Amino acid sequence: MSQAGRLRHRLTLIRRVEKEDGRSGFTETDQRVAGFWGRVRTVTSKERFYSRGLRAEASHFVRIRFRQDVDEESVLLFRGVRLQVLGTQNVDERDRWLDLDCKKET
Repeated sequence: MSQAGRLRHRLTLIRRVEKEDGRSGFTETDQRVAGFWGRVRTVTSKERFYSRGLRAEASHFVRIRFRQDVDEESVLLFRGVRLQVLGTQNVDERDRWLDLDCKKET
């Protein structure tokens, strides 16, 4: 069964980059890398309970088509909300889908 129709949320991949500030220093700024479709859902309270012992608590799960440029350094922009990627999983190791555990930045 194809899941392409379920990718109904527009996401933007953002990277933090250093740019010269003109005074022999650097300034960190956001750079938009790519836009793509994904499926975003909030995590249930039960899923939060189980995730606490394993890693930082995720607030959102995101599924996108497989990309090699998304990792734990990535930030996704979704409806004006910044989601920090906490972990990635290549579903079935088939390079088709990428599941992301994300946490809403405050």
